[in-house]
Amino acid sequence: MGGLFCFHGGQAGPEARMPDTKGGSWFDRTVLFALLALLTLAADGCGRNTVRSDEINKEIDVFGVTLLSREDLNVLKGVKAASEPCLKGCVYIFDSLDVSIGYGHDGVVRMITSHNPKNSIFGISPGNEFAAAREKILLAGFAQGLTPYKFTKEIYLLTFLVNESGMVFGISLEIID
Repeated sequence: MGGLFCFHGGQAGPEARMPDTKGGSWFDRTVLFALLALLTLAADGCGRNTVRSDEINKEIDVFGVTLLSREDLNVLKGVKAASEPCLKGCVYIFDSLDVSIGYGHDGVVRMITSHNPKNSIFGISPGNEFAAAREKILLAGFAQGLTPYKFTKEIYLLTFLVNESGMVFGISLEIID
């Protein structure tokens, strides 16, 4: 009694037949389609991030820090960072510079936050009036988010920190993918 021993349709033994698999089973075709869709989306996202990050990074003036870079900036302008863990990686905090940089677990810069009036993002610095900052960021192609101080553009989220006088006291730009 040699051969393959399988269970199918209540039968057991070598005489039990396997189902017809010409063209693959429904499950195999579904898994293959899902994998192809996932690979297509991943490839599209990778290409878009590289091109768009160059355009966005030209608008960031925060001590030379750029989004999506892999540069380990635990010292910035001679200031050593305090490192704090977060859900998506860690944040380097440079208290005397009023800057923090968020890194993903992959070591990529995913967030830049500044409270320093010497820094700017899209020409907007802490100390600017929110109304003018809002106008500038909308002209840069960002759309109003769910709250009055959040703006999105593709994979980017820009958040203004605004005081009760309507002045920007901080600005944050991060990757939201």
